[in-house]
Amino acid sequence: MKSDNEHPRGVLEQVYRSSFTNRMHLRGQFRAQRKELYAILDAFPAD
Repeated sequence: MKSDNEHPRGVLEQVYRSSFTNRMHLRGQFRAQRKELYAILDAFPAD
């Protein structure tokens, strides 16, 4: 009975942890893309 109680919570923690790492990964990707975008914009002459 105790293992039945612990199981769902373990799954929830796993799901939360994976979604959290996914969010951090996406945020890092977005930051890298934004940095590239700014580099491209800086390459153009500002009239």
